[in-house]
Amino acid sequence: MTKQQFASICILFHIFFAFFQIYKRTRLIQFSYEKQKLESELTELIHEKKLLSNEIESLKNRSLLKDYAQKTLSMEKIKLTTIKKISL
Repeated sequence: MTKQQFASICILFHIFFAFFQIYKRTRLIQFSYEKQKLESELTELIHEKKLLSNEIESLKNRSLLKDYAQKTLSMEKIKLTTIKKISL
């Protein structure tokens, strides 16, 4: 191997290495942006989960459920005298 070939190989290796470093840095920036986006989405989803959990707990409340049934669905309380027994 002559000095000129050795120098050419070294220069090509350094050029390749420089491009590899640029590619690595670019991918790092892309992954960093994607991570930031996913963390933001995670925060939003956690907040939405808390809101939905609170809504579920409020819907489990019997007095609110009773009010909803009476006002929104126009349901009335049944009297025991209106219930008839069916015998088979």
